[in-house]
Amino acid sequence: QMQKSKAQQQQQQQSKGRGGAKRGLASVHGGHRPLSHRPVDLFFVVSFVVMGTIAAFVDFVQALGAASDAVQSKVRQDWVNDFEHSYWPPAFMMDWFGRWCEEVDPLLMVNPLWYKIMALVSPFVYLPFYVAACYAFIKERNWIRTPGLIWASCLLYSMVVILAEELYGPFRSPQPLLMLPAYLPYVVVPMLLLWRLGAYKHPFGKRHRKTE
Repeated sequence: QMQKSKAQQQQQQQSKGRGGAKRGLASVHGGHRPLSHRPVDLFFVVSFVVMGTIAAFVDFVQALGAASDAVQSKVRQDWVNDFEHSYWPPAFMMDWFGRWCEEVDPLLMVNPLWYKIMALVSPFVYLPFYVAACYAFIKERNWIRTPGLIWASCLLYSMVVILAEELYGPFRSPQPLLMLPAYLPYVVVPMLLLWRLGAYKHPFGKRHRKTE
């Protein structure tokens, strides 16, 4: 009887092992792990949501507001005039934008033409990417690899120019200790994404459709 019970236990363990292997194969062949079980990917999804929100507010304002000319720089009232008859962005957002520019980020207030051109990319190119990237990271889609690498490279290049102006240009920030944390995620996130997507050809693993 003891031998029979041991044999039954071994059979149960083997069946459990086969079941676990089948579940693992199901994950490889088309299933996907919950985002809550992938903290690194969850970090990227949250980052894309935050960056997309900023693109829809701050970058939209900068992209559609008038650029400063070579004679006179913009002031806070100029920004109010630019969006006086617009429903977007809301008034509280414009008030926050004006205070931030005056106290921390005068380069945004001035909005030189080169900066305006860079800002145009954010709400009209990067924002659709953020939406697609959120979907791809949640569903573990490998097609996001090439767009992600392009986005990360472009953003890092633009941040080199912007941070140089913010720290050493004629409209440098009077409070770099407040300015730098606001811009730092735009350096850290693309660098981490280059690592996440660039390390493997299939960052989420190879997936095959099930055959009946």
